Amino acid sequence: LQAGGTDVTGTTRATLDLSTNPAGWPHLPQAQAAYLCAAVTKLEACERDKDYACRVNVAGTVALAQKLQAAGTFCVFLSSNH
Repeated sequence: LQAGGTDVTGTTRATLDLSTNPAGWPHLPQAQAAYLCAAVTKLEACERDKDYACRVNVAGTVALAQKLQAAGTFCVFLSSNH
């Protein structure tokens, strides 16, 4: 995308931790589209700490999508079958 001239912004857990309260998240840049890829992906980690996995994989992801959609951003959510 960047090679084609599209502005691309990425985040990491250090800049946007989905397990925390959305009120404390940093300002998100205006975007036409967002690809939501953040997740606890190791099945063993999800089973070991179900509350944390739910905060990140469900509550945090939904809150992020809602915040982006409220700003007019089209969201693409990637998921697995687990």
